[in-house]
Amino acid sequence: MLDVVKTLTLAFDGHRFPRHAHEHWSIAVIDGGGGSFRCSGAGHRFASGSVTVLHPAEAHDGAAGPAGIRYRSLAVPEAVIKDVLGTSGTPSFVNRVLQDDTAYTRLSRAYCALTGNHPDPWVDGVVVEALDQLFGAHASGGRGRASDGHASVVAAVGRYMDERLDSRITLADLAAHLELSPAVLLRRFRAEAGMAPYEYVVSRRVDVARGLLARGVPIADVAVHAGFADQSHLTRHFKRVVGITPGDYLRRPAVSRSFKTG
Repeated sequence: MLDVVKTLTLAFDGHRFPRHAHEHWSIAVIDGGGGSFRCSGAGHRFASGSVTVLHPAEAHDGAAGPAGIRYRSLAVPEAVIKDVLGTSGTPSFVNRVLQDDTAYTRLSRAYCALTGNHPDPWVDGVVVEALDQLFGAHASGGRGRASDGHASVVAAVGRYMDERLDSRITLADLAAHLELSPAVLLRRFRAEAGMAPYEYVVSRRVDVARGLLARGVPIADVAVHAGFADQSHLTRHFKRVVGITPGDYLRRPAVSRSFKTG
């Protein structure tokens, strides 16, 4: 789903952009400098720390300011927006330049996730949350009636995971299985569990890994059976959750207790 979102980092000094248009939603975080552009008959100025949004196929021109401009952009197909947010129409932004620290931070994280070496479910979650916040806070129209059942999404995710413990599980997989849009799944799961689905899946995998280690399964095999990409992937998350590495966990002193009743 999100593998069609394109990223780009650019820097310009005194450059003027001719009138042109982009095929997809063009969303940018301005990291330095500033500038201006015109679209839909109005002029807009932007500066460092702002977010700019252009609708698909929206004609615009622009110019970098005296200090130049540095920005990172996301090109997001309209089909992705509809799939991610569960929209039934095309959203619209009244303001093309947004002064929103939350949007800037989340979109920056989304850009880093898309350009870094992270597991796919983590990338999906970060990008979906960024787009959901941006469109939810600033766009009007286009929202569909998403499924709003009362069944526990945490329990459903747990059952889905138990059946696919050693398989790759993505946000898109979970959303499709529960017949929810990814954004709705994220909101409902966070409200119920206080964490993102990916965080929950990782913690469940770590619990499985602890059980396998306690039974004497080799660490490399534990990584595979618990659903981690490899041993280093297991080690990184195991240490974050448990506080020690799998090797240290194996070397810890064994503790046993007996309890008497009656």
